[in-house]
Amino acid sequence: MIHISGASTAREMWDQLTTVKESKGQLGVLATRRALYRATAEEGFKMVTHISKIRQLQDELHIMDNLVSDEDFVMILLTSLPESWDNYTTSLFGSSRNKPNVKSHELVAVLLEEDRQQKACNGESSGTALHAHAKSRGKFRGDNPNKDKECYNCHKKGHVSSDCWAKGGGKEGQGLKGRKGLKKGNKVNQAEEVNTDLNDCAYMASPFTHSREITKYDWLLDSGTTSHICTIRDAFTEFRAVDETLNGVGEGTPVKGRGTVNIKFEFDGKTLTHQLRNTLYTPDAPNCLLSLSRFDNTNGKVAFNDGMCWLKNKDGKVIGKGFKHQRLYLLAARAILQERERSNYATTRKLAWDEWHRHFGHISISALQQLDRKDLVSGLNIDQSSIPSHTCTPCIQTKQTHKPFPQEAENRSEIAGERFVSDVWGPAKVTSIRGWNYYISFIDNAKRYDTILFLVKKSDLTERIKGHVTKLKQKFGKAPRYMRVDNGSELVNAEVKKFVEEEGITIETTAPYSPSQNGIAERFNRTILELVHVRVTSIGNRAYCSCQVC
Repeated sequence: MIHISGASTAREMWDQLTTVKESKGQLGVLATRRALYRATAEEGFKMVTHISKIRQLQDELHIMDNLVSDEDFVMILLTSLPESWDNYTTSLFGSSRNKPNVKSHELVAVLLEEDRQQKACNGESSGTALHAHAKSRGKFRGDNPNKDKECYNCHKKGHVSSDCWAKGGGKEGQGLKGRKGLKKGNKVNQAEEVNTDLNDCAYMASPFTHSREITKYDWLLDSGTTSHICTIRDAFTEFRAVDETLNGVGEGTPVKGRGTVNIKFEFDGKTLTHQLRNTLYTPDAPNCLLSLSRFDNTNGKVAFNDGMCWLKNKDGKVIGKGFKHQRLYLLAARAILQERERSNYATTRKLAWDEWHRHFGHISISALQQLDRKDLVSGLNIDQSSIPSHTCTPCIQTKQTHKPFPQEAENRSEIAGERFVSDVWGPAKVTSIRGWNYYISFIDNAKRYDTILFLVKKSDLTERIKGHVTKLKQKFGKAPRYMRVDNGSELVNAEVKKFVEEEGITIETTAPYSPSQNGIAERFNRTILELVHVRVTSIGNRAYCSCQVC
């Protein structure tokens, strides 16, 4: 209030506040602009923190009505990166001919992914990866005393030339590329042989609400994890207790052990068993993860097509499949649970999901999962290792429905004579005096003008159609463009097709058993029949009425 003391009007108050505050506002813009343009990242920086800092400065300028364009933000962000990113930014400018046309949010996503990959290659933790830090094993790459030294042989950081695995180095050919693969052992298909000296990192899929919820028993194909993850203790055939932590996003997730897990894939009526060795046991993880990188280490291949993924071995044989579910690939797999020693006692046998689905009157799998999750039913013992099929034949045959047809057609003509709809009614129960048994109706789609022509037999339909088209040509000076009828052979036959092709008319037919698609003609027939029924009832002589109408 001190800045407006002595002011008697609102105008004077505003002028005094402007005098005091506006100059400082400009100084604030200058200071924020200076901080934005001088923002640079040091080597070893955290990409997420750096981008957040620059975004915050941009938002502050926007609050002060000093806008920073998206193009300027892209250039500021690229120039703020350290020298180690020069090769990447140069390639980015080169691919876009020195005119990068990416949006700022697209660039942020690209930089975060590149930063994650670089740090994963260097054995470091990125801002979005989860790492398992062992407390009982040997040294990790993070303890490397040469991490800041540059090799004179390959010019990469993290080692010296005497320890270099590249050509010309002191340990040429002794790196990971020199390993010849796995030795044949167990007859069970082995999905991978892992290197336990590497840091374990993973992207955890968060639970979400959907018609098909992902549970901790489901397996997801994950390209971000460097180790297989299993949440079920009973699935381990071999187990070694460890004390590790999976850190990164949110609070640390404890790793209680490592071991071997057998999982079964079901597809095309077959069941294949695969063995995952050195799998992490993380009971607090939301779901099980199959590491795509570990699968690739065994020369396995994954093919993606039309929302499906196919896992193949090195010979190209399909050994498993999955399907896309909310941008995640859910595998048709379950871990094989091991039986534990226990006392003999009376208990109810666990049934598969499909069996409970039938016992509960074929309710949906999602409803059954909700009953199990909320423990709403006593004695609902479900075999969690079973896989819901989602292909119940009785449900498919009896629960199919179709959406109602719209009240009006979306392609109604606006020009008279352009399109007409037609339908045939008959035979009549009583033949008229002139011998009529059928009639064909022609209704203009734009003006709803109707015409009725009577028939002795259905074979006369073609001549009636030709005659109606001739009248339309005489009235409008041109033939109609469309003729909408049902799929009856009396209306769609070789003679009619030849005629409409000569006249340039397109036949529009309805789907089988869908008279609602020709609703105009069907409604007209109903109106005419209601009129006839009223006259029959009022006169009391069906034969007389039939003669008068026809």
